[in-house]
Amino acid sequence: MSQLKTIASVCAVVLGTALNAQAHVNPQDAAERCVKHVDSVVERAQTVIADDTQECAQKIRRLIRVGRVEAAHAVARKCAEDAQRVVRLAAVEITTTCDGCVRYLDSVGAFQLARRITNYCKDTIAGFDELLARQQQILVDALRG
Repeated sequence: MSQLKTIASVCAVVLGTALNAQAHVNPQDAAERCVKHVDSVVERAQTVIADDTQECAQKIRRLIRVGRVEAAHAVARKCAEDAQRVVRLAAVEITTTCDGCVRYLDSVGAFQLARRITNYCKDTIAGFDELLARQQQILVDALRG
C-alpha cells in the first residue's frame, strides 16, 4: 500500500512541474513531454503490479501446498484489488496530465496535436484492461497449483 502512496505523491509533483514547464514551450515539445509523462506513469504502474503479482503468486502457491485454499483465494482477491487501485490511480494521473496538455495545446491553436494526445491517452488507459487480464491469469494459474 505504501507503494501506492509513493506513486501518487511522485505523480502529483511531476505533473505540477510538467504543466508549469509547458507555459514556455512550443506545442510539439509540450505534446512530447505529455507522452513521456504518460509513458512513465504506465511503466510505474506496470512495475508495481508485476512485482505485487509475483509476490502474490508465490504466497498463493505456498498456501495451496499446505492446504490453505481459502487463504490463497483471499490473497488473490487482495492482489487483484490492489492492482485495480494502482490502475485507477494511474488512470487519474494520465487523465489529469492529458487534460492539462490538451488545454494548453488548444490554447495555442494546436488542435490536431491535441486530438492526437487525447486519442493516445484514451488508448493508453484502455490498455490497462489487458494488464489486469494478464494479472488475473497469473493469479488463476497460481490458484490451480
